[in-house]
Amino acid sequence: MMDLQRAIARLLQEGSLRDEFARNPSAAAAGLDLEPRDCAAFGRLVPEDVEFQARVLMRKRFHAVRALVPMTCENLGDAAWPRFVAYARNHSESVVARDALAFCGTEATKVSDLERQRLEFIVASHRFAYHWLSKPCSLQILLRVRGKIHERIVSLLSPVKAKDESG
Repeated sequence: MMDLQRAIARLLQEGSLRDEFARNPSAAAAGLDLEPRDCAAFGRLVPEDVEFQARVLMRKRFHAVRALVPMTCENLGDAAWPRFVAYARNHSESVVARDALAFCGTEATKVSDLERQRLEFIVASHRFAYHWLSKPCSLQILLRVRGKIHERIVSLLSPVKAKDESG
């Protein structure tokens, strides 16, 4: 059996559960195996208020994710927030880096390689990684020292003046 606090937490995290709750609160409560003493309180929740609060929480998640993937969000432009909402309605991840990586997985064509590789490194337990970046032509070096991540981007194309060999 689930208590009221956990039921509300799930309701705020899962868009499909909110949809079911809006259609039929009793069925949603039964699907959660809610404790009988909490069913009345659960049924008194207002679906519009629940959706509003879920959006507030999604917005907080979006701001945290956007801080890790600013180039990807810039590539998405005005579509970044609506696409995050579509992703977040049915995906909940408590670790921001994992959340950002999962969101990037839904936006493959707009994701910055630099950000994706950084997120994969953060989520993994590797101590060192490097990646070739074709745009711009550079090398991304990631190093984990005592839990802190260090990153360097080394440009492989430096502006070099060609020698005038005409005389």
